[in-house]
Amino acid sequence: MHAKRLFTGLRAVSLVLAAVLFLTSAWAADHQTVLYSFSNHPDAATPVGSLIMDAAGNLYGATNSGGIYCPPFFGCGTVFKLSRAQTGWTETVLYSFGNGNDGVGPTGSLIMDAAGSLYGTTNGGGIHGVGTVFELSPRQDGGWEETVLYSFDSVNDGFDPSGGLIMDAAGNLYGATSNGGTYAEGTVFELSPSQGGGGWTETVLYNFGHGTDGAFPVGGLVIDTAGNLYGTTEEGGQGGSYCQSYGCGTVFELSPSGGGWAETVLHNFNGDDGNQPRAGLAADAAGNLYGTTIQGGPYCAPFGCGTVFEVSPSAGTETTLYFFTDQPDGALPDAGVVLDADGNVYGTTSLGGNENAGIAFEVSPRHGGWTETVLYSFDQITSGFEPQSGLIVGRSGGLYGAVWSGGAYDFGLVYELTPPSICAHCVPTEH
Repeated sequence: MHAKRLFTGLRAVSLVLAAVLFLTSAWAADHQTVLYSFSNHPDAATPVGSLIMDAAGNLYGATNSGGIYCPPFFGCGTVFKLSRAQTGWTETVLYSFGNGNDGVGPTGSLIMDAAGSLYGTTNGGGIHGVGTVFELSPRQDGGWEETVLYSFDSVNDGFDPSGGLIMDAAGNLYGATSNGGTYAEGTVFELSPSQGGGGWTETVLYNFGHGTDGAFPVGGLVIDTAGNLYGTTEEGGQGGSYCQSYGCGTVFELSPSGGGWAETVLHNFNGDDGNQPRAGLAADAAGNLYGTTIQGGPYCAPFGCGTVFEVSPSAGTETTLYFFTDQPDGALPDAGVVLDADGNVYGTTSLGGNENAGIAFEVSPRHGGWTETVLYSFDQITSGFEPQSGLIVGRSGGLYGAVWSGGAYDFGLVYELTPPSICAHCVPTEH
């Protein structure tokens, strides 16, 4: 697959390094609280995407497998809820996929509207078997009802919408497909509710693969107050020799223009400053964009361990905030980042750290530069390993995330990192 050309090689190199440089973790397990371990069929399994939190502090997410349908060992995926209880947290599977044409394998993060309905995507299933956009609505009896808002057909409108959705003030949904479309290299789409009810209308806003505009948008989108959309492509652009013919990826903007949409490449990655941005972006109040690349940078030759970057659309500049070095500070940040009110950037890496099982990190503006702090180093057994989901900031300042593997049953878990634990053994590093 196009996304795996360099990724697989770096994973093999990192695993070899781990065997030679195995260290005891400097961050004990009590810095992380496991809220729930998934057990697979009929429970959920392998959580994907970042969590979301409602006003009451309940957590919601999706899993790529598990549930009551499809082969018992794998399952077709679920949407779950974690509710606070006096003795801990209670998990409820709100919906199991695989019952007809309802979708298979949700991969991105969920969003919630003002009425409490959840929206997301699956990268398989639907009428044509190549992915859906769905809504889950709470019923009066306490259950949840799923509605397929759209089924992709792979040729005209793309397939594999793996990055989740965003919603504008009018209730329109936006997302990207990582493949398909006119040039077979992905699309950006809009779903609009029909006036007076009765369904949704899908519009392809842009087809990637036309020249050096980028290819394969795997992550989700963000939107500004003017209605402009921003995202990343995993490949394409004007990358240079490091990235060979397929390019190192881009950060792009889509703007309404003359009844259609115009694309602008805000940044072309070149390997030295990053390669393969697989996740979506986060935006601050000034409109600056933050994200990760899973490879690139000066460490972990020949492919690079990945980066955290900032793009300023107004200034037309890109700044690499941090280059990962594998051990002890992490490698291969698969997921995107989240910002807090002070401008600190939080995320995870799927490899690296003291036990090569990944880390949770903070990148903070200090002394005119940026400093990375390892908040937690995963341990492969009790706390999970290879986190491919990002973090969210809770109301009390704690961080919440999910790990797709490991835990009590080895089918992933949901965890919390609390501020006292984070600050007790922080190890800042500066490049």
